Amino acid sequence: EAYDLQLNKANVLAALGRNEEAKQIFDTLLAEHGDDPGLLIDIANLAIDDGDYSRAADFYVQVVDLNEADTDANNDADNKAMLVAAGTWYSSPNIGRFDDAIVVLDRAADLEMTPTDNTMLMRLRTYYNYGKDLKTQATAETDPVKQAALTEESQALFSRAVEIGVAMTNNFPATADGFFYLSLSQLELGDYAASDANYKTYEELQGSPQ
Repeated sequence: EAYDLQLNKANVLAALGRNEEAKQIFDTLLAEHGDDPGLLIDIANLAIDDGDYSRAADFYVQVVDLNEADTDANNDADNKAMLVAAGTWYSSPNIGRFDDAIVVLDRAADLEMTPTDNTMLMRLRTYYNYGKDLKTQATAETDPVKQAALTEESQALFSRAVEIGVAMTNNFPATADGFFYLSLSQLELGDYAASDANYKTYEELQGSPQ
């Protein structure tokens, strides 16, 4: 009962915009009730309100972990959506937690009986952007061994992006951004003819009425 009262108080404070006070109460409750999905969702919502999407993503993933660990199938409906949201936040330029993004987005894809264009696009974009990030790191690296390792890893990410991009454009031939990121990934691998063809398709789809 005391826990519920404190939880309600924190949510009222958050609704009033007194986020720092709400966060202090949430952090106290979290220490003793870290396995309560409702509490974790409330904390994630406060983090979203504060613009702390990295923290929100962490709590979304914790909620999914708890949901998948129990025996109640009724609480699994939002798992995929939370994983996609977390992966999208992790991979955003100002966060750049690409390893975490790939893990949760691949988990989301595994939950789909039939692939969806949004999940595939988020995975495709993340693999490509991670490859670009490592390529930039490789360019700045002065140690030849580390530079070679970063280059090899970035090329592997581009190759994986191409695999996802080909599957996506086959399944969703009207989604322009699939062709866009596929083209960029192929360009990084030196497959210029395929990249050019897919970029032209992207331009055609962009110009066609949606």
